[in-house]
Amino acid sequence: MKIVSKIVLIVALFLLIAYPSYAQGNQINIYFFWGDGCPHCAEEKLFLEKLEKKYSNVKVHEFETWGNSQNRELLARVGNSLQVNIQGVPFTVVGEKHFTGWLNEATTGKDIENAVLESINGSYHDVVDEILSTQ
Repeated sequence: MKIVSKIVLIVALFLLIAYPSYAQGNQINIYFFWGDGCPHCAEEKLFLEKLEKKYSNVKVHEFETWGNSQNRELLARVGNSLQVNIQGVPFTVVGEKHFTGWLNEATTGKDIENAVLESINGSYHDVVDEILSTQ
């Protein structure tokens, strides 16, 4: 019986190490880069607030880039990591997926929510968290 308990413990520890999202309670991070005074950013911000309330394991991290040089530098590093040339805001990242601009909830919002659902139900690789943890 002790051998079975040890095997179960080893498997559980492996899962916690191999799949960090399980260790975080399957938390899905959304990284929202925006500019103060940007009307599209303001609309997306309202949508993301609703999304965060809808899914208890979703956390939105906001980075204002127009007035904050550190956030602009982070945005550039994210762009390099994702191999995308970022031309403006809003710019949103869920795992390895990114979204440039904002049209409305039915289009861009639906795409972002689908990325969240895919992350909840499948593999989740938090690219921005890796960048933040190396700073």
